[in-house]
Amino acid sequence: MRNVVLSIAGLDPSGGAGLTMDIKTLTSIGVEALSIATCLTTQNTREVKNVEEVSDELVAKQIDLLMEDIPIEVVKIGLLPSVEMIKIIASKTQQHKWKVILDPIFTSTTGYSFYDHSMIESLKKDLLPYVYLLTPNKSEAERIVGWDIKTRGDAETVCNELYSMGCRNILLKSSYGRGVDLFYDGRVYVTLSLPKHPLEVHGTGCVLSSLIAGFLSKGYSLMESIKKAKSILWGLMLSSRKIGGGLRSISYPSNSFVEESCMIVDEVHAETLLELKSCLEELLSILSIDFVPEVGCNIGYATPSARSKEDVCAISGRIVRVANSIRCCGPLSFGVSKHISSIILSAMKHYSYLRSAMNIKYDPKVIDAAEREGLKVGFFSREDEPVEVSSTMEWGTSYAFTRAKQPLDIIYDEGGIGKEPMIRILARNPREVLDKLRLLQRI
Repeated sequence: MRNVVLSIAGLDPSGGAGLTMDIKTLTSIGVEALSIATCLTTQNTREVKNVEEVSDELVAKQIDLLMEDIPIEVVKIGLLPSVEMIKIIASKTQQHKWKVILDPIFTSTTGYSFYDHSMIESLKKDLLPYVYLLTPNKSEAERIVGWDIKTRGDAETVCNELYSMGCRNILLKSSYGRGVDLFYDGRVYVTLSLPKHPLEVHGTGCVLSSLIAGFLSKGYSLMESIKKAKSILWGLMLSSRKIGGGLRSISYPSNSFVEESCMIVDEVHAETLLELKSCLEELLSILSIDFVPEVGCNIGYATPSARSKEDVCAISGRIVRVANSIRCCGPLSFGVSKHISSIILSAMKHYSYLRSAMNIKYDPKVIDAAEREGLKVGFFSREDEPVEVSSTMEWGTSYAFTRAKQPLDIIYDEGGIGKEPMIRILARNPREVLDKLRLLQRI
């Protein structure tokens, strides 16, 4: 059945990994999450104390009853706490011919060991021959095959060994460098990499395997599912947060599907997002509520060779006024703001280094003061807009630059029927936008 995934995993009461995180992850991409707990852990964000296994008989009965009612095709498997549990899950996988994504969890992020030698041997003998996709990290793969991975060649050899054990596909995470994954399907090796992430986050293996399972259930190919899952996970890690005294956990946006809001496609986009993110918290701390227009404001930053709004990072919602304070609605992402993207892309056609922009509330006193301070100010009037124009922001920005015949720091318009007047700050990067905003707020 499409859009349904069964997760068979351990329960992490802190919510950062295991069954709880699987459910949150699958739900966030519009997939129905079915769940069976294999064990109950005693843990928080700092440590794991112990693991209590759910009875094998109960797990088997839950699987049988679900399968009588729901045609489950895709199953994500996490922590299996015993040899007996491994054998039961292997038997059910063989019986129901599931498409299994197995995320082998031998050790917690905080260092607690879940598997002993006999369990690894059972995993190899009983379950791996029926696995559609195995997603071990480097240390897990090393424990399965029994030797270390030091080079690309070692990683390929390990993938081949795992394939020979029966796995149809292998995604070896951080295979020979952090952020560098190696995929193998028995025919070709594919390197999948994103920039080294600046944050250490709990439960990322659970999130990645659940995303892959979810996208498979929605009809995507395996490679499409892996690529989407990796890029989304990278973006989600930026919005992770500490809810306790230990590791950070993934925090999902409450107002949108992550499939639509958290994609990172390559290193250039990642670096652009990180640079904008590094300024966003400061922007929120200095932005005066008097400078936030009725429609809210946004800030954007384009990649150096931006060609479309998919190359412009901005806030997926906006910065808005709430009572006597301001609030940032939504995470940073690419392709989410037509308004700010049109301004930046139009500016870059005239001066390619003007890659960042922000809109603020119009006030003629601000314009007068900006000119006195030596900022280059341009404008356009909506009354002059040709009827055939499809984007006012693109046309207005280009009009202002053409008329000024020089780079501009500010472009404004005085609005129109149903249109709020607005000031746009333009700059090379978000840091320059903040500097100009500070100047405007002082005067």
